[in-house]
Parts: sequence; structure tokens; C-alpha cells
Amino acid sequence: MYHIKEDQRSIQSAQLISEGLAMVLKKKDYPDISISEVCKINGIARTTFYRHFDTLDDVLMYQYDQLFQQSIRNYADNSYEPVSFARLLLQIATENPTLTTAIIKSDRRELLVAATRSNEKLIMDLLQIQLSNKDLSYLTTLLTYIAYATLKEWVEHGCQESLDELYELMKREVKFIANQF
Repeated sequence: MYHIKEDQRSIQSAQLISEGLAMVLKKKDYPDISISEVCKINGIARTTFYRHFDTLDDVLMYQYDQLFQQSIRNYADNSYEPVSFARLLLQIATENPTLTTAIIKSDRRELLVAATRSNEKLIMDLLQIQLSNKDLSYLTTLLTYIAYATLKEWVEHGCQESLDELYELMKREVKFIANQF
């Protein structure tokens, strides 16, 4: 779990830690990275790391949460553009291939599910839908796992497909699944 206070200093420290992880991810696979390496890159003390995060997974979660919330704000600001939760998930992933690859290669799909679940209220507001909490939980979890499966193949194929290609592929997958019921 990450715990970042709303003061400028805490936010800046969390950002430096996130940037440090992003830099190390360009050189090493996620499972091979240590907290010390991440801290060293931007001169952050390990005590500062532990003040904000418990593990490196928490940094990934924080990064994904920040991207998710920013993407939702961007969609909300461009209300003329049709909103698709599935496309939003794929857009975040394709615009951040290093983070996506780290999550996929380390099999941390629960981070994506946790991030979408923690932002369910924003999603519901964005999509302008009314669902019970239970139905919303099922919907976001299902779509997140479908997106994860699509992104897993995308990473294994070298992140070649564009956002539009992935989105069309995912739509075909979902239509096929729907026909199985």
C-alpha cells in the first residue's frame, strides 16, 4: 500500500521514486530491481521510500493510479469524445509500455484490478452509468482481466499493435465471448 500525504514535499518524493523506478525499468526486468537501486538513482533515502511505499509493487500501483486518474480527467475534459472504459485501459497501457511490460512480465495483474477497483466511482461518473456497487465491481474486474489478457499478448508480441488495433481486437474478443453464452 502506498501512503502519500497531500503536501508538496511528499508528492515530490513519490514522483522522484516513481521516476527512479521508471529509469531502472529501462535497464532491468522488474523482478531483478531492488529498492536501493530505485532510491539511488535520484538520491532518495530508503527511509523516504518506506515513508511513502511498502514495496516496489506499491510504486507500480501508485504510477498506475496516477495515470488512470489523469486519463479519466482528460476524457472528462474532452466530453465530445465518446468514452469507453476498455479503450481507456488500453490507452493507459499503450502510452506507458515500460510500466505495462513490468506489470505483465512480473504477472502483477492484481495491480491493474486494484487500480480499477479503487477508481470505480470515477469510472461510473465518467461513463454516466448507474450500477449497484456489486455490479460495478464485477464489470470493472471482468473488463480489466480481458484488457490484461489482451495486453499480455501485446507485450509478448513486442508491443507492435497500435491502440486502435488493440481496441478493435479486444472488441472482437468480447463479441466472441458474448456469443458463447
